[in-house]
Amino acid sequence: MEVKENQSVPTFPVMPSIHDLPNEVLVMIFRLLPFADRLQVCIVCKRWNGLVFSFLDEHIFLCLSQEDRQVPKGALSEYRTYRQVKLCGSTYDGLEDVHGERIEALAAGARSLVLEIREPQKEEFVQLMRKFCHLRSLTMSCEEFFVVDEEDEGRGLLPNLERLAFEQLGDFRDSDSPDLLKLFMRHRTIRHFVIRYCDPDFHKIVLWMDLLEALAPRLLSLSLNINCFLARYPCEMEFKALKVLYLRVQFSVEGFTADELTQAVYRMVNLEDLTIVFFAMVGKHSLKLNGVWQMTKLKKFIANVDSFVLPEIIQPMPHLEQLSIKINDATELQKLKLLCPNLKALEIQSIAFNRELWLPLVTAWPTLEHLNFRVGNQFLGVRMLKTLQSLSNLRKLALSGVYKAANLSILDPVLAIATLQELHVKGTWKGSVSGLNRFCRVFVNEKFVPRSAA
Repeated sequence: MEVKENQSVPTFPVMPSIHDLPNEVLVMIFRLLPFADRLQVCIVCKRWNGLVFSFLDEHIFLCLSQEDRQVPKGALSEYRTYRQVKLCGSTYDGLEDVHGERIEALAAGARSLVLEIREPQKEEFVQLMRKFCHLRSLTMSCEEFFVVDEEDEGRGLLPNLERLAFEQLGDFRDSDSPDLLKLFMRHRTIRHFVIRYCDPDFHKIVLWMDLLEALAPRLLSLSLNINCFLARYPCEMEFKALKVLYLRVQFSVEGFTADELTQAVYRMVNLEDLTIVFFAMVGKHSLKLNGVWQMTKLKKFIANVDSFVLPEIIQPMPHLEQLSIKINDATELQKLKLLCPNLKALEIQSIAFNRELWLPLVTAWPTLEHLNFRVGNQFLGVRMLKTLQSLSNLRKLALSGVYKAANLSILDPVLAIATLQELHVKGTWKGSVSGLNRFCRVFVNEKFVPRSAA
């Protein structure tokens, strides 16, 4: 009997492919890509397109304009679900004539909608909102409101709406009753409210304040950009649940004073995140911090003001972790150290800088993890930057000044900080970044810079 040798076909190991990676790992990779590259990733395959539009859609807007009938090729593919949509036009009817079918296709999947309509009519607005029934965020920018009298037409509208924003407040015509606002007054789901711009001459502003008062007890965040004449209205309201407040106030010769405003804000004891911006047409307005310690839950405080005043007796705020402010002298620095002993993140918007102030500034908060400051070329040096090495927990550093013809090698003392993970600088720089601390990501003028070999 003849015995034949078993000659099996040789097998070769299968090389792994990026397509073998699980979705979670691919999403982590896609997050590191610039926005333009993410859009290129979408056209590779259906799976990658789905991942980008499902997990990384926070910066992807689809804009439909009444003036432009064209949309990018493939933008309305059946495999793409846009969470954020922007509609621009003079009237709803005109927009429907141009993009009616596209709006029908997009509406059910949209969660955020930006409306830039010059002359919205309530009945048309209601019909449009019926289509975008799953919205969680609505932003409107309108010049004028045309309203009608049907009181019950908008009941049950946008049942999941959580954020309502008005980029520009307009006026009402054809009726003394702002029915459009009544649609929102009945909402019990709105938790975030924004008024981006408000003309102080707007004669029906009280009606907008009525809307704010109706929403106030349930709001978690509020952003207001108003004139000092109007500031008294929100300060008299009861915000039981408010945690985040952004308040930009324009001051004039008369009106609600800065002291009255801040004392009312300091009584909002549930706030965790507070931003105060003072804009003065005449003169300067200091921010008095006396009583700020009433806010025992405050973790983040941004004060964009010309100057601040602290009393001689200060009650510390050990819970405050993030601070953004201007510093004018060493006395202010020492008082801030007493007020905020446990800062983890500090942004110095501007500083009357000198070398005698630098070392106390660096040593005031040894546990800092994030530091952002502005300093000119004349003070930027190796010795100055080397003092930052005393911040043993520093993870992110930003040099916000615009530096001219500085050599990137001057950053070596900073890169020697073992804990540093991100370094941001601005200006015109020469040379290249060294290979020190290869785990630290370096950004020059917001652009990532690949690291050279050590």
